[in-house]
Amino acid sequence: MGSTMALDRDVLEQIGGFQGIADYLADDYELGHRVSNAGLRIAIADCVVDHYLPKYSWTGFFQHQLRWARTIRSCRPEGYAGLIFTFALPWSVFALAMAHSLTLAWAVCARFAHLEIDDSGRLGSICFA
Repeated sequence: MGSTMALDRDVLEQIGGFQGIADYLADDYELGHRVSNAGLRIAIADCVVDHYLPKYSWTGFFQHQLRWARTIRSCRPEGYAGLIFTFALPWSVFALAMAHSLTLAWAVCARFAHLEIDDSGRLGSICFA
């Protein structure tokens, strides 16, 4: 997550500074990629970083997912092509559409998508297993 990245000023200057990544959709990915390509060490923090996720409307959630998909497509086209195999929700919706037993199909969908919807119909937290 770009909001949790840290690097020294001299490393930033060595990889071209912020100007070098200004036109990238996934600037956080590009920062890490450039640091790695420069032969510098990348480390994962040993602490947990908490993130705030806003409550999305259905439209906002779709737009957020679309932005993530565009980011993946621009950074790693091969990985983007493989998303159909890694996202469980489309497969569970397909199972729902094709199932002879709606109870079983809804159980499959519930297993792969845990949606928390508040009283106003807005999405809260979403977790895809």
